[in-house]
Amino acid sequence: MLPTELQTALNARLDGDQLELPLLPEVAGQVLVATMGESPDPSSLTRLLRRDQALSGHVLRIANSPLYKPRLPIFTLERAVVRLGMKSLREIAAMVACQTKIFTVPRYAMEVRDLFRHSLGTAIYAQEIAKLLRWQDEAAFLCGLLHDVGRPVLIQALSELQDQLGVEAEADDIFAACDDLHEELGATLIESWGLPAMFSEPVRYHHNPENAPERTRYGAMMTRLADDLAHFALGPRRVDADELLGHAMLIHLGLHSVDVERLMMKSDDVIVAVEALG
Repeated sequence: MLPTELQTALNARLDGDQLELPLLPEVAGQVLVATMGESPDPSSLTRLLRRDQALSGHVLRIANSPLYKPRLPIFTLERAVVRLGMKSLREIAAMVACQTKIFTVPRYAMEVRDLFRHSLGTAIYAQEIAKLLRWQDEAAFLCGLLHDVGRPVLIQALSELQDQLGVEAEADDIFAACDDLHEELGATLIESWGLPAMFSEPVRYHHNPENAPERTRYGAMMTRLADDLAHFALGPRRVDADELLGHAMLIHLGLHSVDVERLMMKSDDVIVAVEALG
């Protein structure tokens, strides 16, 4: 339980829409928008990336990471844009924005870092599930990456309120307070960035996919399964093999136990990719 004063202040911010939502870094946001529509000219996308040296450096680092497994090293931004393609550049822009802008709360740095690692693992597993189902894996990756994005926003708000009110709360109580609030806040944040419902609605309903609108229910179900697979591989919540083999989402997604076994066997690869990026 949060201290009453702290809970009251948080409720007031939420009820009054006074919770500050983080903006995407300018260039990362423009890359996301540019790669959502018709494929932009690679040279114009390269020029856009060059406006943010930090983002450019991250693009080259991640392009050469185990997540993308390039056959040959990628040394230039131009080559990265051509080799990676629009989908991967969109993923990288979102990853960098989340890691550097959203999942940063100094008071709870280690815990929020673990949240980002879990979100990255969920993104990778969501993409693997989508490949099995021949679904839109570019949407699946971002849904997984963003599924818990409301949590660090809430943790940051509670950190600020503790300083303002002179009230201290236990870390476990801070994180537990996010459980019931992070889905709606995360979806609201994604909508504020101008991203479509194919991303916001799976985030809003990833703990209760059966309540999602029909158009995005499939995405919410995949995100829910990917979330639990990431916990299986990385923690912090314990999910064992039996729970995954009997997972409630399997029948809805048309997956079988052998599919889940294949996904669980990828856990070492997922851990390597997350370690390299997180």
